[in-house]
Amino acid sequence: MKNKWTKKDDKNSLKEGWGIFEQDDGVISILKYDEANIFNSDCQARAYVNKMAKQNSPMHVRAIEEVKSYQKLNKVKIANRIKIGDYYIDCGLVPRICTTSDYKNDDIGGTSLVNSSEGYCSIRHCAPEKVTKKKAEELKKLWIDKGEIGVMIWRGWIEEDAKEFIKNWRK
Repeated sequence: MKNKWTKKDDKNSLKEGWGIFEQDDGVISILKYDEANIFNSDCQARAYVNKMAKQNSPMHVRAIEEVKSYQKLNKVKIANRIKIGDYYIDCGLVPRICTTSDYKNDDIGGTSLVNSSEGYCSIRHCAPEKVTKKKAEELKKLWIDKGEIGVMIWRGWIEEDAKEFIKNWRK
């Protein structure tokens, strides 16, 4: 993409009665801007943007490119979604097997492979990472053998920083 969608584009699109909005499921799309009362439907707004893009209007071309770019990224995200039965690492670096996965409500939960405790995270804010069963088992062994510090070092922490973090934030 040559030019990225800008804040100025955002303002100008709203004046025209449409915008690029995130929907409840996290997908972005070109939708009508209700407060402008210009378009009767989202389809009508998208048709307008497509028509203008075909006439080589730079802002409308950028809008189409922005949504297409997002959709390509989102296909990867959807493919990597953690489902019930999958293995993942939570924000505390604990390997878990997923027992609940609700992307719409931003919630994931699972049973720890280390101590069988249940844990829950925000998908958006905690960014749990999907891993293979083999990787989850390796992390379980690391937790058991070396504890949280071992896992933090595996993740890239310097040992002194890991110890200080645990001292200040985990106790």
